[in-house]
Amino acid sequence: RLLSEAEENWNMHPEGSPDANMIILRLREEFKDELEKTSFIKPVDNIHTRFLYSEDSPYFTNINNNGDAFREGFNFRANISLSAGIADAFSLYLSPEYRLDEDNSYGELVYGYLTFDAVGVRLEIGRDSMWWGAGYHGNLLVTNNAKPFDMAKLTSQKPFVLPWFFKYLGLFKPTIFLARLEEDRDFPRANLLGMRLDFKPTQRFQFGLNRVFMFGGHGRKSLNLNDWLNVLIASDSAEHSG
Repeated sequence: RLLSEAEENWNMHPEGSPDANMIILRLREEFKDELEKTSFIKPVDNIHTRFLYSEDSPYFTNINNNGDAFREGFNFRANISLSAGIADAFSLYLSPEYRLDEDNSYGELVYGYLTFDAVGVRLEIGRDSMWWGAGYHGNLLVTNNAKPFDMAKLTSQKPFVLPWFFKYLGLFKPTIFLARLEEDRDFPRANLLGMRLDFKPTQRFQFGLNRVFMFGGHGRKSLNLNDWLNVLIASDSAEHSG
């Protein structure tokens, strides 16, 4: 979607930077299978390795790193990603990684999700990270500084225009997700519900409304109807609000 939008802007303003056109052409070549909506399998989509040695526990590596905390001493990572798709209906992405440090050696599935597209709606199930906001190294709610969520996410395939006078809000894209959090926390295996409404009135202005709500988990009481109403009106008086 973003590539198509960039191409449209370039066609409207071809006098812009020539580097922009080169980037568009390079991206079109890289994602040609997805753009042509053909069935494809990429057993090796990307391979990379990382090595870090530190005499102390490094903190700078925790930024934009999917919650991968490097330790004191040597750290090694070897990652491979693969993808597959069936026409414009199903797609699969997997990114397993081997991790080695002075104390541990193990495998980790960094990303792994399946998407299904139909009638303008996209459903994603699996492990993935999200980024809500304009910041690069951090935001208030959802970033890739934390580990990717095991979740189900529902959104529109493309932004669309709402009817009636809401059309003046421009392109609209809703997103909702439900994630299961980790075991090691105050309430193990708590749930995280997130909702976001994106609006783009003009090409140069975009804004979004977010709501994230943590509930459930071992040892926490169940939600009642009043709690759910508080979620919808963004009231933080509910015992489960987060």
